[in-house]
Amino acid sequence: MLPDYLATFERARQRVSGASGFESWICKAGLWPDAAAPSAVVLKLLKPHWSPDPREAIVSAAGIFFSVWIDEPALAKGGLHYNLHALKLRQLTGYALESRKFATSFRDRFQLAQDRWPNVSTAFGPQTLFQGFRECPISAFGSAIFDLAHSFVPLGEVVDKLLADHKRLAS
Repeated sequence: MLPDYLATFERARQRVSGASGFESWICKAGLWPDAAAPSAVVLKLLKPHWSPDPREAIVSAAGIFFSVWIDEPALAKGGLHYNLHALKLRQLTGYALESRKFATSFRDRFQLAQDRWPNVSTAFGPQTLFQGFRECPISAFGSAIFDLAHSFVPLGEVVDKLLADHKRLAS
């Protein structure tokens, strides 16, 4: 049943990729963890320097990425999950990052925008910077995915600023 939603996520990916403001972003849609046994359909949004291998955005186990996804619980509740992950930050080349410090710094800045994110929480370990749920009918999934991705763009600037603050100096 979940693979039936892949076309909706792919159309949303195309819309995001073609929209103004997303020129420096990588946007991927796919089945997670894989097509053979998917447990979710996901759209991931990231910048190339946020990942050790941005080509592997769907299955990546490292880097920073924003995700919107559906799984069986989301379908049962009538909506979409979304989150921002920061996984294995020490693998990001060129940065001296500590996960807990990065998470704390991001969340301090996120507080200013938190009220614009539906059903959001930051009560997670340092790998999940925030996570939420947006209620919407299945017929509105494409628009909701685009809206969530568009809303994330200003937070991408926060991530870039934090990364710049932790850039390793060349020796």
